[in-house]
Amino acid sequence: MTQGRFMVTAVALAVSLMAAPVMAQQAVEGAGKIITAPVEVPKGTVKGTRKGAKKRAPVAGAAVGTVEGTGKAVRKTGHGTADVVEGTGKAVGGALHGLSGKEE
Repeated sequence: MTQGRFMVTAVALAVSLMAAPVMAQQAVEGAGKIITAPVEVPKGTVKGTRKGAKKRAPVAGAAVGTVEGTGKAVRKTGHGTADVVEGTGKAVGGALHGLSGKEE
């Protein structure tokens, strides 16, 4: 009886440890989104300036581009944060579930 529980726990632990790096990858990708999000502001400004220059209004285009870039940065940061939380939760939860030895 004890040996069977030990075997189930060992298998569950091995499976969760193999799956943890894949789940942690989501957290790493989310951190990358958070780190690179501020780049969206100047990127949007440049794009807006180019569009505005075509319409002979580069200053207005720069203002609109800055606002759009800021919006993209905020969204990207939110998505990155969600990925970090979800990926970390999956990785930690899977490892803890494997250690507990509880069967579903």
